Amino acid sequence: MDKKFLFAAATLVASIASPIAANAACIEHTSSNSTHVSEGRAYVCNFWYACATGSNENLGFNNAFTTTTLKEDPADYFAEGTCPVFVGEAPEIGAWGLQIEEPNFTAVDIHVSDVDGDLQTLEMKVTNSRNDDVTILNCAFDFVDGSTVDYLGSACDTYVAPQWGNYTFTPVATDAQGNVTEGESATQRIQTGSAKPVLVLGSYNLDGTVLTVTGTASDLDGDLDRVVLGVMPAFGMVCEGTISFTCTTDVAEYFTPGMTVVFDVFARDSVENMSNMEQFTIVIPEPVYHAPTIDTHEYTVSGNTITFTGTASDLDGDLDRVVLALGAAGGIVCDGAANFTCVFEAPGPGMYTLGVVAVDSRDVFGEMAGPYEIVIEDQVCYTATNQDHIDAGRAELKYGVLVYALGSGDYLGLTSNTTSVEQQVQPGNWVKVDSCQ
Repeated sequence: MDKKFLFAAATLVASIASPIAANAACIEHTSSNSTHVSEGRAYVCNFWYACATGSNENLGFNNAFTTTTLKEDPADYFAEGTCPVFVGEAPEIGAWGLQIEEPNFTAVDIHVSDVDGDLQTLEMKVTNSRNDDVTILNCAFDFVDGSTVDYLGSACDTYVAPQWGNYTFTPVATDAQGNVTEGESATQRIQTGSAKPVLVLGSYNLDGTVLTVTGTASDLDGDLDRVVLGVMPAFGMVCEGTISFTCTTDVAEYFTPGMTVVFDVFARDSVENMSNMEQFTIVIPEPVYHAPTIDTHEYTVSGNTITFTGTASDLDGDLDRVVLALGAAGGIVCDGAANFTCVFEAPGPGMYTLGVVAVDSRDVFGEMAGPYEIVIEDQVCYTATNQDHIDAGRAELKYGVLVYALGSGDYLGLTSNTTSVEQQVQPGNWVKVDSCQ
């Protein structure tokens, strides 16, 4: 079998650093002061006290009840306190190679750096995806010529893959302080001995421009991974399901109307074995667009105000607006679309022909709801601000600030006040009333 070679990039994947002593010569001693004295780390000073040998620090009473910690650095020089610690630098794994002669895999040329120069072990971790088994292989290593921090791992123990499957190789470096680093992983696939999937095309159907494909697939090894519908390289999708699958797509998103397209359907297993490929041909249809619709609506009349409310929709999902149609007078865009409100203020008494119509983003108008012939009666009672009464000819302004009803002369107050006036006896005779109810 031909040999192949794979290179992995120099990427630090994970590292764990452990605290180590900053100076290996530093030693800590914890005991009672009397023990420090008897073992020479301290001496009796000022009759009752113990002082550290070397630093001469007063440690407190010289007895068996006072406990202190002394650090010895350098030898025979004692001071109160503990030895300093720092977090050791973890190794870094760079590029590495994998020599492949299936089913044999050998990691080679593993580049490692460790600023502490204390690389302890270099290993290759192999994970078998079929059962998650992990195998640890030893790798020989040595300093790169002339360096005290750079290492080169030579050939590791050879891994012999026991069966088809996916195998992930990860280099692991550990230094003398227990700092552990994992390098970039590489996954290799072995297909030898693996059965190919088998696909059975059930049906394909076009509903407008929506293509639906169904069928079944199987694999003797039980590692069926996915079913793919595609027109390579223009289009490809993973279907829903594997043993029983359904592929659904809108072909108008990828192909122009009138095109004759050959679609492929095939299955893949976990090691990328491909099944038999099934094909079918369709002609891409013209897209079918739907006009938007008014689904519910109603109108109310209050004085001169006509209000339409309701709901609208569009099967294509592109409802844009609802318009209150005013006949020859044009139209008014309503508030909202799926839930709309349209308000028309009639300029006066009379008959008004109104309806509502939904419009989509392509400016396609749906069927109008209506039209309705709505009569606005000549009102005899109005509730409004006094300024509105003046503007409508129901009141007049006197003395620059006071408002009086026309005809009756009833006092209404200031222009900002809201009042009700009713036309009584004859046209133009407006009388103040409590309300128009």
